[in-house]
Amino acid sequence: MPVYLVTERRDVFAIWPLVAIAVGGVVIGTLFGRRALERIPESRFRAVVAAVLAALGSAMLVKGALALTWGTGSKRSGERWGVSPKLLSSCEMCSLSA
Repeated sequence: MPVYLVTERRDVFAIWPLVAIAVGGVVIGTLFGRRALERIPESRFRAVVAAVLAALGSAMLVKGALALTWGTGSKRSGERWGVSPKLLSSCEMCSLSA
């Protein structure tokens, strides 16, 4: 994050509420996650992480296959996948064409 504050200061400050919420989520998740991890057997934790990674990877493969099948079209990629145009307009990187 510090690199982005230096190189993309305007864009980061434009979405500061989202950044604040994300930072709060990270802090809360770290505190509660540490306690939960102490109670969960390592084998169970590894199995859950593997399942989550497999599901995310599968979803990304399907999303990529659909994008290749249907083409990029004239819409920006975020709009095609249901991301709010207002959110997309809040940073330069999001407004690039797919």
